Amino acid sequence: MKPIAQTKFGKQGDCFPACIASVLEIPLEGIPNFCVEFPSEWHWEVNEWLATNHGLVLLTITPWDQDHVFPAFVADTYHLMSGPSERGFTHSIVAMNGKIVHDPHPSGYGLIEVKEWDFFVVVDAGKKL
Repeated sequence: MKPIAQTKFGKQGDCFPACIASVLEIPLEGIPNFCVEFPSEWHWEVNEWLATNHGLVLLTITPWDQDHVFPAFVADTYHLMSGPSERGFTHSIVAMNGKIVHDPHPSGYGLIEVKEWDFFVVVDAGKKL
């Protein structure tokens, strides 16, 4: 994991692509800003892009209640977490085992609460990660 800072902020922010760039250790400039460019279909678009370019998809997990807020099966793997930030926008960070390891926003404040976890899953082992 190579920490990469987001370069756009607010509703046009690019924290999510910065997290992908960080985990995959690739330049931010080559990653679409999925949430902005494809607001209603961004999950599909990010998975299409990841599968085509890196042989990966994101598996999204959301908590079903307050007692089950972190997937228990995760161990020593980078993943993304998203939720509300103190700035009033949905934000994404890089985590390992449910703990923040990189916040692409310069404030470094992370999330108020986690609403979603995204895990990278290999779908084509022949693709360059």
